[in-house]
Amino acid sequence: MEQLEELKEAFTIFDTLHRSIPNKTLDALSAREFKSSVRALGVRIRKKDVDEKFAELEKDLSDTVTLEEYIRLVKPLLPDRTTREGIMNLFKMYDVDKAGKISLANLKRIAMEIGENISDDELETMFKEADKDNDGVIGPEDFYRVIKRTYSDDLIEFE
Repeated sequence: MEQLEELKEAFTIFDTLHRSIPNKTLDALSAREFKSSVRALGVRIRKKDVDEKFAELEKDLSDTVTLEEYIRLVKPLLPDRTTREGIMNLFKMYDVDKAGKISLANLKRIAMEIGENISDDELETMFKEADKDNDGVIGPEDFYRVIKRTYSDDLIEFE
């Protein structure tokens, strides 16, 4: 259920064009918006991959995808955030400098890229909570612990 909500939220955030058809509004993502939203979800995707995904729907890059199509295309791409490997793949997406760590600047940049409206104070609080060893960066183990705890808490709610 949470994965579906995450997909809907990503779609909504990146649905910036709000195209109109006579007498009907159609929410849809362009190829560029699609690519950006998928990256924001922690999935590495190239233009070639976007082209292939659109082709699955018999569309080209000048077309758009609806929410239903988006969910069908993107859901299988999402990393498994319950395994160490899946969480480490997600870490690599946030480690934009490829330095093996996530800085506060990285976190701010990512928040802006995905359209999250989070104050600097909120980001700093989140960062400090994740940085348990107080070295000024979020390392792979810090990241793993936070993500694992987050998803474990979500699972407990449904038990």
